[in-house]
Amino acid sequence: MSQLTSPLTGRPNVRPLETWTATQLIGRWKAELGIDVTPEFRGHNQVRLYECADTGLRFFFPEDIAGSSMLYRQLQSLEGYYREEKWEHTVALRHLRGPSAVLEVGCGTGAFLVRARDAGHVVKGIEISEDAVSAARAPGLAVEPIGLWQAAQRYPGHFDVVCAFQVLEHSPNPLAFCQGVLQLTRPDGLVVLSVPNQNSFLRNLQDILDFPPHHMTRWGMRSLKALASILSLRLLALRREPLAPHHVKSFLDSLSKDAHAPRAPLAPFQHSILRRVVTFLLAHGGRRLVTGHTILAILGKPP
Repeated sequence: MSQLTSPLTGRPNVRPLETWTATQLIGRWKAELGIDVTPEFRGHNQVRLYECADTGLRFFFPEDIAGSSMLYRQLQSLEGYYREEKWEHTVALRHLRGPSAVLEVGCGTGAFLVRARDAGHVVKGIEISEDAVSAARAPGLAVEPIGLWQAAQRYPGHFDVVCAFQVLEHSPNPLAFCQGVLQLTRPDGLVVLSVPNQNSFLRNLQDILDFPPHHMTRWGMRSLKALASILSLRLLALRREPLAPHHVKSFLDSLSKDAHAPRAPLAPFQHSILRRVVTFLLAHGGRRLVTGHTILAILGKPP
């Protein structure tokens, strides 16, 4: 058996963090989302989470349990899976030099492409979910049902800006994914990446969507900086999302699940008071002080 290596550095400087049985994860997927992911595990009995000591990237193994197009077809039917309004869309648009030729990888139903088109950019999307492609084409968007490498062969160096919002964490080989993105990007172009922030309140929730076969990697600021260095890209911006209004409830729920909290549980009345106090603070400007769901990186390709 070959030695396990980091998907970013290719070095064996990794350490194991946690292990789950496939049965545990399959059971949670079925109970929480009503989706049977048994075929996605390809007969593997265990799933392990590792951390790359050099970059801080966390990654799941085995890597061949990344979700299939069938999984994403089922996820699309879940209410809110493709959220129209995203913080990272707004921030990304502020950095686009226009008018630009913009490609979005994994564009979903096309919410960002509509906004970029309305801002004067020439937009295109690629998406492997056929249902999402149909929805994205409805408002007249140019979206193709092809994968990243097929697009890289078809449109090498074609785009001023290539975006991937909440896509990188789904790939078991993030370095190869980014290399494909760079093949699509013109010299001196921009690469825009957003990922869930593993150091946000999400770490306490153990959301099943943050596990395989959905997410294969977990990212923080350190690992995104390392990615830029490995790829010899300029890190032009690195932003943390403040706590979004639609994540307030999840943040409040996370307070009672914080692994670093005192072991003695709060009494029900104490927990109720805590939630009320935090809810008040969040409603009066406190959301900007809380690390939210997403990190956004703007990377510059060399001329």
